[in-house]
Amino acid sequence: MKQALFLLLIAAPLFFSCKKKNETKSTSGTYTFSLKKDGVPFTSNNVYVTLADENTIYFESYNSLTQQLQYNSYAGVIRRDVLPGTYQIIDGESEEFSLYHLDIDSIYYGPGNGTFTVISNDTINKIIQATFELDLYNDGVDIYPLITEGELTFHYE
Repeated sequence: MKQALFLLLIAAPLFFSCKKKNETKSTSGTYTFSLKKDGVPFTSNNVYVTLADENTIYFESYNSLTQQLQYNSYAGVIRRDVLPGTYQIIDGESEEFSLYHLDIDSIYYGPGNGTFTVISNDTINKIIQATFELDLYNDGVDIYPLITEGELTFHYE
């Protein structure tokens, strides 16, 4: 797990700073991302969605479109053809969903354990709606935030 965290820390700046080709930028209610981190609400319509590859949806969510560095942001991946249902995230491992977080103190967190529930995945209109709950981890700082009431809805290409 520590090796995975090390690789995440190396790759994390790419998750939170790079603009992707064919990027879809949200400005409407069709793109939403919200959750509670240790009971504190985070809601954003500032969601960037693109395809990481033909089978993987990549997303980023920020408080502000104008932030140069995206502290207090989230990024993740979802399998494009995921079917409605509930999926387990065990020790950060899931083929369907991963979530990463850069907090206000510039600390990166990766996924721990939890669930990801796909409510709908309209592969014709390319809109996915899901909920999630999981703990995040960063063994280096020994802090494990709890994510509850996570919801996302967005259009992908």
